[in-house]
Amino acid sequence: TWAMQLQLQVHSAEQMALVRLARLCRVQSQAEFMPVSQAWNSLTEPERIVLLDHFLADGISQRAFIFEYLPACISNIRAHKILKLVHLLKVLVELLANLRAECANRQELDRELVIKVIMSDFSSFISYVNSRHVFVTCMARCRLQFLDVGIHLDVGENWMRSNEPDGDTAATCYAVQQVLQEQLMVSRSGQDDGDR
Repeated sequence: TWAMQLQLQVHSAEQMALVRLARLCRVQSQAEFMPVSQAWNSLTEPERIVLLDHFLADGISQRAFIFEYLPACISNIRAHKILKLVHLLKVLVELLANLRAECANRQELDRELVIKVIMSDFSSFISYVNSRHVFVTCMARCRLQFLDVGIHLDVGENWMRSNEPDGDTAATCYAVQQVLQEQLMVSRSGQDDGDR
């Protein structure tokens, strides 16, 4: 198989999710796999769990969201001069939370186990956005449009902010966000240690 050709380990659910992500990234070598692995390891444990559930959902026993244009999103991120794969993964975590919340409130989706999410607008947005801060906070300004063919992720008013520069304010906001996430991780690990 492809994973075996690249000598990738697939002995756990997390390794399987990482291999699926690498496949979406069109990784062709061990060298190309390393940045994908680094992006995955840069996520918090709760973020990895959300993505693990997503990448392993089968659409039979668990609801699966099929992200149309996700390979294009990844390709656009990899070509971007400011954004990195880890930024996209963090935004996907927020998108999945929004999708789960919205679907839970819609009776017509109760029995739907496979839901298509059309991300063409989002994919284009990635190519044009100039600010890391605007990108990592974009889900707060996106809208989910429920259509007969699936859910369309509408970037909406984010387009008006796509030309904002990645200045000091954006970098500071991002750094503060990273520090808060690290503090949350430390406090959770301390609580876990206390529970033992």
